[in-house]
Amino acid sequence: MKVELLLGERRLAVDLKPTKEGQQVQVADLDFAALAERTGGGRILLRQDERCLVAWAAHQEGAIHVAIGGETFTFRRAERQRQSKGDGAADALGGVAEIRPPMPGKVVKVKVAPGEQVVRGQVVVIVEAMKMEVELPSPIAGTVTEVNAAAGELVDTARPLVVIQASPAPEPAAGKT
Repeated sequence: MKVELLLGERRLAVDLKPTKEGQQVQVADLDFAALAERTGGGRILLRQDERCLVAWAAHQEGAIHVAIGGETFTFRRAERQRQSKGDGAADALGGVAEIRPPMPGKVVKVKVAPGEQVVRGQVVVIVEAMKMEVELPSPIAGTVTEVNAAAGELVDTARPLVVIQASPAPEPAAGKT
């Protein structure tokens, strides 16, 4: 399967071929090839010749976060994004956004409480993973309906840390610019 991913503004052509051991991954634009084997919990072993690297991967709101060698990379599909009224990815889930960490880690701070109103892009949780703090923003404007984590708690990618119910997009006021 061939996919085109975005790493920031850079387009990458990725070729994935299933094998008995996992997926053969070829990234032409980076001259990178490896055998990727999922081992569970977001952990992936990447084998290149005699080298074996451990990476952590997680999906969140249309992005794939990959942590490897002390760095985190965020990839998005380069396909044309569908136009939708409202808040994008959350619309497909009935207006609900589940905020999950991109990789296993420890909650540093929960910045919201149930019933609180949030705006799109507002940081709702900070997680430490691989000695880096990762701020997790809300992808939608809405109301926090659940907080399933506390500072100091170890978390993985399986459960949402915060759940947000989308609020209707405000209509522009007539005569205002």
